[in-house]
Amino acid sequence: MNKKQNIYSIHYSCSGFYNGGALAPSICCISVYNIKTDEMHSFSLDNYIKKGNSLMEAEKLLLTDFTVFFNKINCSFFIHWLMDGETYGFKAILARCLNFGINNLELNKLIDFNLASCSDFNLIDTLEQNNYKKVTVLHGKNEAIGFNNQNFKIVALSTEAKAIGLAELFKKYTKGTWCCDVSTAEQTEKLINTPLGIKLYKMLSDITNSKEKIHEIMQNLKTDKDREFIIKAIEDGKTNINLLEFLTLEYMNGQK
Repeated sequence: MNKKQNIYSIHYSCSGFYNGGALAPSICCISVYNIKTDEMHSFSLDNYIKKGNSLMEAEKLLLTDFTVFFNKINCSFFIHWLMDGETYGFKAILARCLNFGINNLELNKLIDFNLASCSDFNLIDTLEQNNYKKVTVLHGKNEAIGFNNQNFKIVALSTEAKAIGLAELFKKYTKGTWCCDVSTAEQTEKLINTPLGIKLYKMLSDITNSKEKIHEIMQNLKTDKDREFIIKAIEDGKTNINLLEFLTLEYMNGQK
């Protein structure tokens, strides 16, 4: 990940979970939020229906426009919540695109991180605990009910609010280094280049506010294999930053 690479949060709402069959759940809204620029790109049934399209026409246009946009920004880094599974997420969106004959959604180069791995709670509870829950945020079940009742505008507002909430969580977990001009923070950002890199950075940030110590540890642990050693140490209860710094140096010396 680098300064030229955009970082987006992405969330979507649908009529239900995907069971792997020929017909995928209908898509109500897909919201993509640029974390660096605060730009929202939302593809909602409500917007297309307002233009006089039928429900089926609106969904096809939604998926077509999303595919064009997604393919254009496909070299970006995507933050999401549980969208990497079989029943909900990118695979379900792809399956629904195929239902409409849209076969050019490029997921093969997808670089993503499931933010749910940083929390022990569901998305709604995590947003609430961090004061990011908006009035318009609905549980997934209620979004599906909203879709079935054709309350597309409310579902879109909920989807957009979740995308923004994910962006705020990501900024908190990474302490805002994505827009920081401090030299040490910029150097550290270059090292947060994999999901495990993000996880380790969050864990270290929860332990200390010292950017210098975080950078020193991250700089030594350049590969995911190396990062797993310190992640395990933290998970085992070793939360003293000086001890972790010592263990990192001991580990790296042992690899020589």
